[in-house]
Amino acid sequence: MAESVTTKLKALRTRAGLSMGQVAKHLGLRGASSYQRYEDGALYKKPHLPVPMVRKLLDIFPGRGSPPISQEEVMMLAGIDGLTVPQLMALDDQNWIWCVGEAAAGVWREAFEWPREDWTPIVLSVRDDRFPRARRAALLVRGDSMDELYPDGSYVVFVRFDEVGAKPRVGDKVVVIRRRQDLVETTVKIYTKDAGGKIWLAPRSRNPKYTALPLEGDGDREIEILGLIVSSHRLE
Repeated sequence: MAESVTTKLKALRTRAGLSMGQVAKHLGLRGASSYQRYEDGALYKKPHLPVPMVRKLLDIFPGRGSPPISQEEVMMLAGIDGLTVPQLMALDDQNWIWCVGEAAAGVWREAFEWPREDWTPIVLSVRDDRFPRARRAALLVRGDSMDELYPDGSYVVFVRFDEVGAKPRVGDKVVVIRRRQDLVETTVKIYTKDAGGKIWLAPRSRNPKYTALPLEGDGDREIEILGLIVSSHRLE
């Protein structure tokens, strides 16, 4: 049976002569207890580590230990073979973005953002130089209230309005979140206004059951237009 990624990670850390606390600090985790799960096969069951985590490990593992740890050994923790470190960084920084969660095209959906280790990379086929200072992320669309634009299983790429210094305009496709106590829900809709200036979140669906939602929250619900959708990726 092949060694698990947790076993490989623990072996490399031990060989590097680093404590779990030292590695956790470099990764930006709260402490050894936050890092420990990545070395526990009962808790971390994925076959590989997230690429951003492996990139950070490349700063501290290679060259340590006896024999010295190689960059290739560290990159294999992400399931990547045959790439140079600059290639790995270029893929992560430029050509890939991360799908960070799910959005509902229908009803509100829980779990706007997945845990970091569950983020998945998607490759962008078209270069987009708009909003150069904004971070891009993708969401997996579930549901059919936007199926004329984003069928179920599509990916939408968005930038946050607070990072681009803009406000939603009529006709924008937007990511909207609703907070209720500790629960965060999300949906994808079109930003519209009626003649009286009231803001609505409109569907674009072949299913006639969907109607526009008012933006207004109520009592214990806080609604925020989080991001502007700048592109999508879908099967025709």
